Amino acid sequence: SVEAVKWYRKAAEQGNASAQFNLGLKYAKGEGVPKDEIEGLAWFILAAVSGEKKAVGNRNSMEHRLGREVTLLAQQRSKEILKIIEGNKVKKQDE
Repeated sequence: SVEAVKWYRKAAEQGNASAQFNLGLKYAKGEGVPKDEIEGLAWFILAAVSGEKKAVGNRNSMEHRLGREVTLLAQQRSKEILKIIEGNKVKKQDE
């Protein structure tokens, strides 16, 4: 649902690996958001790096299915998202 996506995004952008994984699922399936496999893969990449074991399999299978060019786009997107996450962590420290 749209409401679930909103809360997953809030937590995901704070660095929560489980929320990152769930947000990746929502984008990969188009549930509550328009289907966007690049965005979904980007969140799986971040969740996998954050230690979410379930995300590793999803990331690997999507990278294999989508191919190198799309994977590179998703990796670039994950770096953009990471800047948002790091910005949120800095803001939290300033409070």
